[in-house]
Amino acid sequence: MSKLEIRFIVLEFLKENPYTTIENIRNNVISAIKERGLEASKNDVLLINTIIWDMIMNRILTPGIDENNLDLPYIHVSNMDKLKNKLKEDIDL
Repeated sequence: MSKLEIRFIVLEFLKENPYTTIENIRNNVISAIKERGLEASKNDVLLINTIIWDMIMNRILTPGIDENNLDLPYIHVSNMDKLKNKLKEDIDL
Protein backbone atom coordinates (compact mmCIF):
# COMPACT_ATOMS: atom_id res chain seq x y z
CA MET A 1 0.00 0.00 0.00
CA SER A 2 1.09 3.56 -0.49
CA LYS A 3 2.12 5.85 2.34
CA LEU A 4 -0.90 8.04 1.61
CA GLU A 5 -3.32 5.10 1.92
CA ILE A 6 -1.77 3.96 5.19
CA ARG A 7 -1.71 7.51 6.57
CA PHE A 8 -5.42 7.86 5.82
CA ILE A 9 -6.15 4.67 7.79
CA VAL A 10 -4.00 5.91 10.70
CA LEU A 11 -5.69 9.32 10.73
CA GLU A 12 -9.17 7.81 10.65
CA PHE A 13 -8.28 5.51 13.55
CA LEU A 14 -6.80 8.35 15.60
CA LYS A 15 -9.82 10.56 14.99
CA GLU A 16 -11.97 7.91 16.71
CA ASN A 17 -9.29 6.77 19.20
CA PRO A 18 -7.30 9.83 20.31
CA TYR A 19 -5.76 8.01 23.32
CA THR A 20 -4.12 4.78 22.24
CA THR A 21 -0.88 2.89 21.74
CA ILE A 22 1.39 2.48 18.76
CA GLU A 23 0.54 -1.24 18.79
CA ASN A 24 -3.18 -0.49 18.51
CA ILE A 25 -2.52 1.75 15.52
CA ARG A 26 -0.39 -0.93 13.86
CA ASN A 27 -3.00 -3.63 14.50
CA ASN A 28 -5.74 -1.43 13.07
CA VAL A 29 -3.81 -0.71 9.89
CA ILE A 30 -2.87 -4.36 9.43
CA SER A 31 -6.53 -5.36 9.89
CA ALA A 32 -7.61 -2.74 7.34
CA ILE A 33 -5.05 -4.07 4.85
CA LYS A 34 -6.31 -7.63 5.37
CA GLU A 35 -9.93 -6.47 4.93
CA ARG A 36 -8.90 -5.29 1.46
CA GLY A 37 -7.70 -8.81 0.67
CA LEU A 38 -4.04 -7.86 0.88
CA GLU A 39 -1.21 -8.91 3.12
CA ALA A 40 0.76 -6.36 5.15
CA SER A 41 4.36 -6.20 4.01
CA LYS A 42 7.42 -5.32 6.07
CA ASN A 43 7.42 -2.00 4.27
CA ASP A 44 3.81 -1.33 5.34
CA VAL A 45 4.74 -1.83 8.98
CA LEU A 46 7.72 0.51 8.65
CA LEU A 47 5.50 3.10 6.95
CA ILE A 48 3.20 3.03 9.97
CA ASN A 49 6.15 3.94 12.21
CA THR A 50 7.24 6.68 9.80
CA ILE A 51 3.73 8.14 9.74
CA ILE A 52 3.50 8.11 13.53
CA TRP A 53 6.90 9.78 13.84
CA ASP A 54 5.93 12.42 11.24
CA MET A 55 2.82 13.21 13.27
CA ILE A 56 4.87 13.51 16.46
CA MET A 57 7.27 15.89 14.71
CA ASN A 58 4.31 17.93 13.38
CA ARG A 59 2.87 18.15 16.91
CA ILE A 60 -0.26 16.22 16.05
CA LEU A 61 0.66 13.37 18.40
CA THR A 62 2.37 13.45 21.78
CA PRO A 63 3.66 10.54 23.86
CA GLY A 64 1.56 9.50 26.84
CA ILE A 65 -2.13 9.09 27.61
CA ASP A 66 -2.36 9.90 31.33
CA GLU A 67 -0.25 10.46 34.45
CA ASN A 68 0.44 6.71 34.75
CA ASN A 69 1.38 6.21 31.08
CA LEU A 70 3.46 9.22 30.10
CA ASP A 71 5.80 7.63 27.59
CA LEU A 72 5.77 5.64 24.38
CA PRO A 73 4.22 3.31 23.34
CA TYR A 74 1.25 5.31 24.66
CA ILE A 75 0.30 8.30 22.52
CA HIS A 76 -2.50 10.81 22.22
CA VAL A 77 -3.75 13.30 19.68
CA SER A 78 -2.51 16.61 21.03
CA ASN A 79 -3.97 18.73 18.23
CA MET A 80 -7.24 17.39 16.83
CA ASP A 81 -7.57 20.38 14.46
CA LYS A 82 -4.24 19.53 12.80
CA LEU A 83 -5.26 15.87 12.57
CA LYS A 84 -8.58 16.78 10.91
CA ASN A 85 -6.81 19.16 8.51
CA LYS A 86 -4.34 16.44 7.55
CA LEU A 87 -7.25 14.04 7.02
CA LYS A 88 -9.02 16.61 4.83
CA GLU A 89 -5.82 17.09 2.79
CA ASP A 90 -5.64 13.33 2.19
CA ILE A 91 -9.28 13.19 1.11
CA ASP A 92 -8.77 16.10 -1.29
CA LEU A 93 -5.80 14.41 -3.01
